[in-house]
Amino acid sequence: MTLRVGRLFVGLPLLALAVAACESETVLLSGQTVVSNTPWEAPEEARYRLMDGDEVKGSAIFRIEIQDGKVRFTQEFESEEFSDEVEAVADSETMRPRSIERVVDGPEGARRWQVEYQGGSVLVVQRTEDDDRRDEITVPTRSYDSWTDVFLWRTIDFREGYEATYADVLSATLAKPQVISQSLKVTGKETVEVPAGTFETWRLEIRSPDGTQRAWYADTETRPLVRYDNGSLTFELLSLR
Repeated sequence: MTLRVGRLFVGLPLLALAVAACESETVLLSGQTVVSNTPWEAPEEARYRLMDGDEVKGSAIFRIEIQDGKVRFTQEFESEEFSDEVEAVADSETMRPRSIERVVDGPEGARRWQVEYQGGSVLVVQRTEDDDRRDEITVPTRSYDSWTDVFLWRTIDFREGYEATYADVLSATLAKPQVISQSLKVTGKETVEVPAGTFETWRLEIRSPDGTQRAWYADTETRPLVRYDNGSLTFELLSLR
């Protein structure tokens, strides 16, 4: 059985829209630390609507919890046909990934991923009722998992002209796991209006071999994600608590 994952969930939070069908070889990078500080006050819950132009395509909930030196990021996505739930655990200070669990459920059944980081490697186990796949690759010491990206970007040194490049591990996707290069650039401040209100934000551009995406983070101490354009859908903040 092959699970046909829709565009909404293959591409979240970042790059797997383009990567889900990609079989490029793993590229090892030296990696760059991009974490300046971890600004959130956990526990935190942010709700978003997912837009395609003026049409609502789904919803998302992002949660943050901290316990015993680890931070747990939960992402829940819903549309009419699919649900997609991801739990990512990382070191609370460095954002170095520890584990990922993901479940996509749709008309053709459920697909599950279990991802474990150990030393310089990552093991990805992907399962359906009829299939069991295991992949293991070497990863740079200073690298991050793509399922923490929208949270990781909150930790950078927001200032105009800031640029950085880091190694990103595409783990729980339909394709074989791989390491890619992500480039970040803060392009300035913008006023953004979303259902949750009007915010002064920092505009961030994210470039990879698969294109450019954009994210807007509030210019506040906790830097919540206000808007995110992943090239297919736009996330707009509904509420934050």
